[in-house]
Amino acid sequence: MSFASTLSEAFFVVFQPARAETTEEVAAQIESDRDAAASPWPIEVRHIGLGALMPALKAGFEDLRALRTDQITIAVIYSICGLIVAAVIADRALVPFLFPACAGFALIGPLATLWYAALSRAHEQTGDGKSEHAMRVFRGPRMKTLRILGGAAILLFLLWNGAAALIYEWTLGSSSAKPNSFFLVRVFTTGAGWELTIIGCGVGMIFAVIAVAIGCVSFPLAIDKPVTAWEAIQVSMQAMARNPLFMVCWGIVIVAGLLIGAIPGLIGLAVTLPILGHATWHVYRRIVV
Repeated sequence: MSFASTLSEAFFVVFQPARAETTEEVAAQIESDRDAAASPWPIEVRHIGLGALMPALKAGFEDLRALRTDQITIAVIYSICGLIVAAVIADRALVPFLFPACAGFALIGPLATLWYAALSRAHEQTGDGKSEHAMRVFRGPRMKTLRILGGAAILLFLLWNGAAALIYEWTLGSSSAKPNSFFLVRVFTTGAGWELTIIGCGVGMIFAVIAVAIGCVSFPLAIDKPVTAWEAIQVSMQAMARNPLFMVCWGIVIVAGLLIGAIPGLIGLAVTLPILGHATWHVYRRIVV
């Protein structure tokens, strides 16, 4: 399963013109018909302890080994790294917004890891996790729910970056302390820099809690059952309410994994991102029945 073939398949799913249905499209239509006729309710949200965290991560790692999604991810990561480096070199004024943009990636984490969750679901159901099996959930009525949830995640990401820009302008951006020093020097050696750090982390924590509450379960639920976006968010918030400690710790694991993966020039994300993505499916399976 090459990155090019997977990317081209995903492109044609959205933009392909009308044509004769293939065997896979017929299978997808059958699943869509089942969605239309089936009721996802009742959905039970279980209480789980912190002991479920490591098994979910281990299952995510096993999916990575079986499906080799690191090969797909590294091709994407190299492209992103090139764009970021080129942008910062072209305009050093973008440096202050580099950290909030990277940190905000956790807010769209459920959207970014959706493909891994779909592969884990297919692997669980068929034993092979082929991309054509995973793609079926993106061809039916569930796609409308996924688009709405994806739009909500992107909106949250944009709001966070807007808030980060305002915080920067109110603190370090309007400060005259060490104006010719490098950005990180100003951040850690000036009062305005520490004010930026403290306020930014506080506001970022609020956005992170919101992202976990509405996205921790909603995305894998949307690819697993025929639910509306609002129903998926409601179940996700119930999961947060029933498992606050687990969800907070899961959020910390996600941020830590993304941070560890980002340190070596984002290349480490080729491993940590798929593990977290696959583990998201296994967390969902432990919480929702």
